[in-house]
Amino acid sequence: MTSYVSFVRDFPMRCRDILDAYEEDAKQKDREVTLLIAVATSAFTIPFERLRPSSSDHVADDRFKTGISKLGRLGGQYFVSWQKGTTWRMLEGLDGGQIRGVQADNWASPKKRSQVPADKKVDSILSIIRNALAHGSIFVYPRMPAGETAAHIEHIIFLSRLSDDSTGKLIDSYRGVMVSPSDFRTFVLDWISFLEGLELPTEIKQELI
Repeated sequence: MTSYVSFVRDFPMRCRDILDAYEEDAKQKDREVTLLIAVATSAFTIPFERLRPSSSDHVADDRFKTGISKLGRLGGQYFVSWQKGTTWRMLEGLDGGQIRGVQADNWASPKKRSQVPADKKVDSILSIIRNALAHGSIFVYPRMPAGETAAHIEHIIFLSRLSDDSTGKLIDSYRGVMVSPSDFRTFVLDWISFLEGLELPTEIKQELI
C-alpha cells in the first residue's frame, strides 16, 4: 500500500485508475453511474477544496501557488468552451419546498431546464458541483417508477443552495446543473487530466496564500 505523493494530483489519478479498472464490471452489474459518482466525489471535491483560491486557510500540505493560479485561470474560462458535451443544462430558482415535496421528474422536467449561457464561467459550474457533492444534493432523472427494479438514468442533477444577495444568509432556494452520465464522465476525466498537468513542487509543503 503505497503512500500518496499528493491529494491534489496523485490521489485523483489513482481514482481514475479505479474508474478504468472497474468500469466494465460496473456496466455489467448496472452500477456504472454509482461508480462514476463515487469516483467524482473524491477525485473532484478533495483537490478542488485544497486548491481553490478562497480556501486560504486550508491545512493541505500540497496547496501551492502555481496550482491555485491554474485553477483560477480554468475557473475564469467559459464553461461551454471547456466542456463540449451537449447535455449540460441549468436549473434556476428552484424552491426547496418543491424539491422536498415532489420528485425530480417534476421540478427538473425538460420545460424547467435552460441551456448553459455562453458567458457562464467554469468556476460557477464547479461551485455547484462541489456543493452538491459535499452536501449530498444529488438526484437522478428520471426517478425509478414505483414497483420497478430498474430504470435508465438519463441525467445526474447537482443542486447548490442560494444565499440572499443583501445579507449573505442561505435561503430555501436552489440552482443546479444536470448532465448525462456520459458527459459527466468526460467532465471527471477532463478534471483529472487538468490536475495531472499541474507541476507539483519538488518538496511539497503548506503555502499560506
